[in-house]
Amino acid sequence: MEKHPLSHMENKQPKQDLLDKYSGKTFAPLKPVAVQKEPSEKQEYLALVEYTRAGRNNRFRVITRNGDSLGFAYAFLIGWVFSPPNLLTLTMTTHTLAIQGKGLEEIDRALLDEKVKELREYIPERYILPEGAKIVVDRLEVVSRFEEKS
Repeated sequence: MEKHPLSHMENKQPKQDLLDKYSGKTFAPLKPVAVQKEPSEKQEYLALVEYTRAGRNNRFRVITRNGDSLGFAYAFLIGWVFSPPNLLTLTMTTHTLAIQGKGLEEIDRALLDEKVKELREYIPERYILPEGAKIVVDRLEVVSRFEEKS
């Protein structure tokens, strides 16, 4: 009788050894980390941060007025509508973003090149607006497709 070719590869370690090795370990519960929403001093405002190379950039993030950071994958960007001069609407599979401000044609161009790394809403209490800033996101509204509308 011929032996099966994989019979020599059978696992000889008892199941209990595996259970002992990988189970029964307890870990301390995670402790909440204090998050500082307000920076101690104002930073210079930059509405658009771009990747240094075009194309094949996987993700970008949007930072809202309340400091939340939302990450999006370019693969889930369905499309956008730029209504010059001051409205840009992005449609994602999970969210819709309405962006109002000035210089939005630069964001439109960067989206086309998949170079957007970060978009940030201007908050006067948090940022210093540089003189002659070309791009300013005055209002950024994010609507989730999963939240119920009241």
